[in-house]
Amino acid sequence: MIYELFFTEDTLEDIKESYTWHEEQKEGLGEEFLLCMDKRIENIVSNPYLYQQIDKETRAVIIPRFPYRVLYFVVSKRIIIQGVLSMSRTSQSWTKRNK
Repeated sequence: MIYELFFTEDTLEDIKESYTWHEEQKEGLGEEFLLCMDKRIENIVSNPYLYQQIDKETRAVIIPRFPYRVLYFVVSKRIIIQGVLSMSRTSQSWTKRNK
């Protein structure tokens, strides 16, 4: 099955903030973060039901080498990425966003 991929506005902001933070820590680290994130999202698109279900609709998967999770759900032929959040922020940020 071929899935369409969508990112929420919150997710795009998450990615921008994460990229900036990593670049501030070490030049090139933000690019590395984006590459690892992109690879994980490719895996999600290839097999969206493979990863852990954290509530009725939402699934989550850790980004390799970085303590971040991609949060997403699948509706019909669409994958909606709801967040890319640091593992230290996931619970608090996710609870606020998911309401």
